[in-house]
Amino acid sequence: MQTTLPCEATGIPKPTISWQKNGRTISTEQNQNIYRLLSSGSLVIIAPVVEDTAEYKCVVSNEAGEESRSITLSVIVPPSIADEPTDLIVTRLSPVVIACTAAGVPEPSIHWSKDGIKLLNTGEGYSILPTGQVQIPSAQLTHAGHYICTAKNIAGSTQRHVQLTVQEIPVIQSQPSTLDVIYNSPVTLPCRATGSPRPTITWQKEGINLPAAGGDYKVLPDGSLQISKASLSDSGTFICVAQNPAGTAVGKTKLRMQVAPVIRSETQEYLALLDSPVTLQCQAEGSPPPSITWHKDGQLLTDSVRQRLLSSGSLQIAFVQKSDAGQYTCTAANPAGTDSLDMRLTVQIPPSIRGGEQEVVVVEKSQAQLICVAEGIPQPKLSWEKDGNPLSESQGEYTILPSGELVIDSAQPEDAGSYSCVATNSVGEDTWTVTLSVHTHPSFTKLLADVALNKGERLVLTCGVSGIPPPTIKWTINNKIIPVHYGHMNDHSELVIERVSKEDSGTYTCVAENRVGTIKSLGFVYVKEPPIINGDLHSNRIEPLGGNAILNCEVRGDPLPTIQWSKNGINIQINDRIRQLDNGSLAIYGTVSEDAGSYMCVATNDAGVVERSVILTLQSAPIITLEPVGTVVDAGTTVILNCQAEGEPPPMIDWSQHARPLRANNRFSTLSNGSLRITSAQKEDTSEYECVARNLLGSVLVSVALTVRVHGGYSEWTEWDLCSVSCGAGNQKRVRQCNKPLPANGGRHCAGSDTETRSCQGKPCPVDGNWSQWSSWEECSQTCGQGNKTRVRSCSNPTAQYGGRPCVGKAVEAIMCSVRPCP
Repeated sequence: MQTTLPCEATGIPKPTISWQKNGRTISTEQNQNIYRLLSSGSLVIIAPVVEDTAEYKCVVSNEAGEESRSITLSVIVPPSIADEPTDLIVTRLSPVVIACTAAGVPEPSIHWSKDGIKLLNTGEGYSILPTGQVQIPSAQLTHAGHYICTAKNIAGSTQRHVQLTVQEIPVIQSQPSTLDVIYNSPVTLPCRATGSPRPTITWQKEGINLPAAGGDYKVLPDGSLQISKASLSDSGTFICVAQNPAGTAVGKTKLRMQVAPVIRSETQEYLALLDSPVTLQCQAEGSPPPSITWHKDGQLLTDSVRQRLLSSGSLQIAFVQKSDAGQYTCTAANPAGTDSLDMRLTVQIPPSIRGGEQEVVVVEKSQAQLICVAEGIPQPKLSWEKDGNPLSESQGEYTILPSGELVIDSAQPEDAGSYSCVATNSVGEDTWTVTLSVHTHPSFTKLLADVALNKGERLVLTCGVSGIPPPTIKWTINNKIIPVHYGHMNDHSELVIERVSKEDSGTYTCVAENRVGTIKSLGFVYVKEPPIINGDLHSNRIEPLGGNAILNCEVRGDPLPTIQWSKNGINIQINDRIRQLDNGSLAIYGTVSEDAGSYMCVATNDAGVVERSVILTLQSAPIITLEPVGTVVDAGTTVILNCQAEGEPPPMIDWSQHARPLRANNRFSTLSNGSLRITSAQKEDTSEYECVARNLLGSVLVSVALTVRVHGGYSEWTEWDLCSVSCGAGNQKRVRQCNKPLPANGGRHCAGSDTETRSCQGKPCPVDGNWSQWSSWEECSQTCGQGNKTRVRSCSNPTAQYGGRPCVGKAVEAIMCSVRPCP
C-alpha cells in the first residue's frame, strides 16, 4: 500500500523540488522501485516498510529564494502473536507461566481475560509480567479456565486462546483405620476422595480386587463399600484405591467382627462367714472379649480395699461384712450386646451385743432397766447373770423382756452390782457387762446457825451431809457462789474468812447436791463497820463563779455516821445558800469569790472517825485586757497584732481571718502572750482578723483591720516594635507596665516613663522610572521614494531603582517619510 508525502510549491520562476530523509538527499532516479516523484512535487513511497519510518523534508527553491517543509512518517505494523502451546495441564500447587509473545509497530499492549472477565495486573495467586506473560507461582483449582491474550496497537489487534487445566492428586478424607461390626449386621466402609479430575474408586481385600457390584459387596456412588450381611470371613483389611491422571491415593480399613457375650457361670446362691473371703463367679465369652461390671442391689460396684474385680470377671470380696449381703448382678457387655446373671450372697455373723450404757444409775425405789440388744445371723438367744450367777424371772424381782432388757421394778441399794448379758447363736457367743448403781438423796447431819461479829474478826461456818453418791457441797452468799475459802472433811464442809469486812454481811447458804437431789441450809452473818468515805480523802473541785458547787462526802458505815463540815478550821453554818445533802455532800448555791478555799468533811460513828478535805476553786469567763488596733503597713514588713486576755482557767487565744481559723506557717505565728505576728506582709494579707479568747466558761472575740500597702513596680521592657516605616528613616517604640506589682491599698504608683522611643532605618524606598525627552528625528532612510525616520528616548529621568516601576511606552518611535520621487 503506497503512501504519498504531499509537497506542492509555487513560485516564479517555477521552483525545483528535492526530498531528504533524515537529512540525506533521496535519489528518486536510483530508487525508482521505492520512490516516485510526482509532477506536483509530492513524494510517493511505493511499498512502505518499517525502515521507511523517518523525518522527510521537502526543499523548494528558485532564484528568488528557498523554502522547506518537514514531514514525519511512521510506518505501523499490526500485532502478531507467536505460535505457542494453547492447552496447558499442570498439577495443583505447581508453578505455571502462560506465554503471549507479541510483535508489531508500534509495540502492542497486552491484555488478558479469563472466562470472559478481564484480569488485573495482579490478582489472587497470579501476576501479569511486564513481558505480557501470566505467572502463577502455585496453581490452584480456581486458576483453571479459558484464558485469552489480546495484543493491540493503532494498526489493529489479535488474540490467542489458551486452556489451562489444573489437576489435583487424589486425597482420601478421614478414613477409619479400624471398624468394628456386629456379626450378621450390615456395614458400610467409607471412602470419600477428593481430586481433580474426580478420581475413580476401586476396593481390594487383602490385596485382591473386589467387584463393584454382585454378591455381598457393592460400591456406592460416593465410593463407599457396602456389605449387606457381615460374616466372620469378612474380618480383615479392606483397601480403598482412588485414581485420576494426577496420581493415586490408598486408604486402609481393618474390619473386626463382634459377637454378643454369653455368661457360662451357674451358681446363684453363696454363703460366707463374717470376715472370711468369698468369690462370686462370672465367666463370659464373646468377641471382642466382653467387659464385666458388677452391681449390688442396683448400685454399680467399683474396686475398693475389700472388693476386687478379677481378670476372669469374678468378684472377690475379702473380709466379708454384714453390709455385703444382698443381690449381686454380673453384666458382660461388648459392642455386640450384653448378658447378665443374678446371684445372692448371705453373710453369717456371730452374735454381737450393740454397745449400750456400761454404767446405769437409778434412784432408790425407782425402776431400773438394763438394755441388751444383740445382732447376728442366725438371730442369737439372750440370758442374764449377776456377779457370775444366772438370773431367772422365777426369782420375782427380775423381769426379762422379749427385746432382751432386764427390768428391776423397785431398786434397792443391795441391787447394786455387776450384771452380764450373754448372746448365743450357732456360730458364736458374745457377753456385755453393765454396772448398776443405786443412789440415795442427800441429808444434813449439821445445820448452819446465825452469827454476829465485828469487822476484821475470823468467821467459821460449818455444815455436815450424807448420801449416795457422797454429795458435793458449795457455799453462796446472798445467792452468789463463793468460789474459795471452804474445804471438805469427813462429810463436813467449813467456810473460813480470816478477817471479815462489811461486804461479808449477808445470808450464807450451804448447798449439798448429788445426782439424786439438792438440799440447802441457811445462816445470817452480821458485820459491823466504822465510817468509810467513798473516793479519795483529798480532792480538788473547780466550779464556775456564780454557779452552784457540790462538795462530795458520801459516807458508809454501820451504824450510820454523823457528818460535820468546816472551812479553814471553822464549822460551816447551814443556811439557805449553803446546805448539807442527805448523802452528806455540801451544796453551795450562787457561789461568790469568798466561797473558794479548803473544806473539811468529818464522819463519826461508834466504830470510828474519818476525814476528807476538798479544795474549791471558782472559775471565770475570759476578758480581753489588751485589744489589737487597726494597722497600715508596707508590703514585706513584719507586723504584730496585740491581743491579751485573762480568765480562770487562763484562756487560750486563737486567731481567725473572716471567721476561718488561721493555720500557723512560715509567715503567721502566735506569740506566747497571744499576739499575732505576720512576717513579710503581702497584699493578700489585707483583711479583718479576729482574736478569740476561750476557756471552759466561755469565749470573747475582738476584730481588727490590717491594711498592707503595695507600691507599684515596673515590669520588664517589651521587645522593640517594628520600624514605623518600611523604607527610609522611622521610629521604634517599646513599653513597660506598672504591674510588678500593681499599686494597691494606697501604695505609690511607679515612677518614670512607661514608654521609650528610638530612631530606625529601613531599606531604600523604590524609585519609579521616568522617560527623558525625545531626541531629534533622524534623516529619512531613503534618498528617494518612500522611507522612514526614527527618534529615541531613554528611561533615565530617573532610572527605576529598588524595585520601582519601569517606564511605560516605547523607547523608539518611527514614521514614514518621502524626500523626492526616485528617477
